[in-house]
Amino acid sequence: MLYNLAGIRNKTLHLMTFKTSKKITYFYNELNKQYIAFYIIY
Repeated sequence: MLYNLAGIRNKTLHLMTFKTSKKITYFYNELNKQYIAFYIIY
């Protein structure tokens, strides 16, 4: 749910292979060509 909201807010973020290990979700920033990590709070 959190990664969907983050993707809607910022159009430059695209969900890649989002990994749930260590509660970290990886997004790919098309603008900077970098991976951004988001911590998911359960």
